[in-house]
Amino acid sequence: MTIPILPGSASPLPLALLSLGLLVFPGCSHRDTADADPREIQLTGDAEWNSRPRFSPDGSAIAFSRRDQDGTFTICTMPSTGGDATPLTPKGESKIALSWAAAGDGMYALVLPGQAVQRLAADGSVLQEYDRIPLAAVVDISQEGGRILYARFQGDNYDLCLFDTKTQSLTTLTDTPAWEVDGCFGPEDGELTVVVKDGIAAVDAEIGILSLATGTFQPLPLGKHPLESPAWSSDRNYLLYTSSQAGSKDVWILDRRSGETLQVTSGPEDDVSPSWAPGDDRIAFARRTSFSNVFVEDLASGKSIQLTTGQGRDSSARLSEDGRWVAFLHKPGPEEESDGEALLSVVSAAGGPVTRLDRGGLRPAGSDFAFCWSPDADQLAFVAEDGTGETDIYRVPRTGGHPIQVTLGAGSELAPSWSPDGNTLAFTWVHGGETQVWTIPATGGNPTRISFQDNLCQLGVWSDDSEQLAYLSVQPDGGYSTWIAPVHDPRRARKVFESRRQTGPLHWSEDGKELLLWRTAEDVRFEIWAVPVVGGEPYLVARPEGGEGAAMHRLDFTERGEIHRGRLYPAGKFPYEDGERVSEIYLLRVRELLDRRFGSRGPSAS
Repeated sequence: MTIPILPGSASPLPLALLSLGLLVFPGCSHRDTADADPREIQLTGDAEWNSRPRFSPDGSAIAFSRRDQDGTFTICTMPSTGGDATPLTPKGESKIALSWAAAGDGMYALVLPGQAVQRLAADGSVLQEYDRIPLAAVVDISQEGGRILYARFQGDNYDLCLFDTKTQSLTTLTDTPAWEVDGCFGPEDGELTVVVKDGIAAVDAEIGILSLATGTFQPLPLGKHPLESPAWSSDRNYLLYTSSQAGSKDVWILDRRSGETLQVTSGPEDDVSPSWAPGDDRIAFARRTSFSNVFVEDLASGKSIQLTTGQGRDSSARLSEDGRWVAFLHKPGPEEESDGEALLSVVSAAGGPVTRLDRGGLRPAGSDFAFCWSPDADQLAFVAEDGTGETDIYRVPRTGGHPIQVTLGAGSELAPSWSPDGNTLAFTWVHGGETQVWTIPATGGNPTRISFQDNLCQLGVWSDDSEQLAYLSVQPDGGYSTWIAPVHDPRRARKVFESRRQTGPLHWSEDGKELLLWRTAEDVRFEIWAVPVVGGEPYLVARPEGGEGAAMHRLDFTERGEIHRGRLYPAGKFPYEDGERVSEIYLLRVRELLDRRFGSRGPSAS
């Protein structure tokens, strides 16, 4: 399963859809034990976020990643028959388990937030660290550990790349317009199993086998559905994968020889990240339950108002500039009749009825940067997909009405930002081998290119006079720079900040003389800095209270940074989401299921 560039990011574009808040949802699963499959064994029950279970080579242990309340990830191990989990990595170091070493005497881990891959010893100590691959996400590690498969952003899509840990060399394996977003090694030597999508926002995917010798791609007989997380059995006859074609995400198995499939989990929860035990008689997976509601906090009094209820997932809450309205994305819960698509919604910040906006048959993208308010709060601009896998920007009245399409070009238009004068929308355009910042009249028309760096450029942030745009540029070597361009003469853009840490523009200061940036930090998830537009040294504005997992509305301002509080919190309010988010590790005995479905072709008894 692909590990995203940033945990929780809803987009395969690095940094494009970064959320500065972090949902930490205590609680427990509501699954009725009377409905549980008797072949299932729940291995964890701590109401934490446990993910990515992986069997040791001898099948005696399972490694998994547990997200702590402060937002960091700890790698834990436990007996595969159940029992106490033992931390492998120390608290304070955020790492995600990727796979065991072939001998079972350690494992490979992903280090957050830097995305470097490490080889760990059995006691968790670091044996070796491999350089981070810029703009790339880890997809799989070969059984012997000598090769790392990445999905790397190549200008306007993801392509698969192979990193040789001995030679430290990176080779691009695919060069196609499609998005190769997930995959695994196998089933045979010289083959990869690849999950392919038509575009950045495509919901449906196809799984097939890529021959490294010939470069040919042969689809498996699964059709196009929301598919992910392929994993081959040790005998290479059975493919584990997840699909949400039945609603929630469930685990399925494909018999490679007959082309027949078998659904092995079901229910309202999401069952994800499956893996095989040696001997192919058991699988482990993570079962996730979650819901969230929207709240708005008055920062002066510290009092919050709950704006939504129910068992759905309300996310990406965004306050209008006047502080009167909150827009958010609603994913319906199990108690609602729906087609499962996200609904762009609006509610008064004082509380009241929720308006579900007409999406006109479109699929709104689910992320914090997928929509924005007009400056007068009468309209919303949002990103949506029409079934082609590519996205466009639309606008819709706050009170409801049919969406009006704004952008018409090929590729995908993302991250709209409305100019303060209400006349123009800035957006990120992924097309033609490039990702750049453009503008377009809010009513539609001819787009104008703003960024001209030979790098990935995104996230346009307007100055108050609507005359300048700040944007982020990501260099091929992994550096991050912030630029400011006059919208009427964008070739005169100038760089105002550069960092090796992930960085991006957030807001302009009230007097327009400084630019506020977010930047990842060592001991907290992010910091906010102010950068003078012309001359002067950057300075720290604020850090989140409460450590790594603290949310954006819990900022501790420096004495100098206090002057920017009003820019970060317009109207003195902040919307956020809270609820329940739990992921537990399960084991499922599948021998009987395979024998019943596929007959004697099932694995032999061990």
